[in-house]
Amino acid sequence: MGLTLEEFYNSHKILSIFKVKSIIVNGNSAYGDTEIIKASGISKGDSIFSVNIDISQEAVSSLGRISWVKITRSVPSKIVIDVEE
Repeated sequence: MGLTLEEFYNSHKILSIFKVKSIIVNGNSAYGDTEIIKASGISKGDSIFSVNIDISQEAVSSLGRISWVKITRSVPSKIVIDVEE
């Protein structure tokens, strides 16, 4: 049994609420926000639930001057990247 067109449309609207709309970077000085976000592999429009936090943290940690990183989801649509350089 499939979804009606109306049910599909309504479920899609609900899921779109959980798309990444903002990515906040805190604690950085040696690297710009854009460089850290690019390293994380997270993009605006990604599903907030499909972001692999562990892989993204490892990727940001691989930047030379990053000594600590924590990435968190802030539902419904924000990712926060805290770093220590």
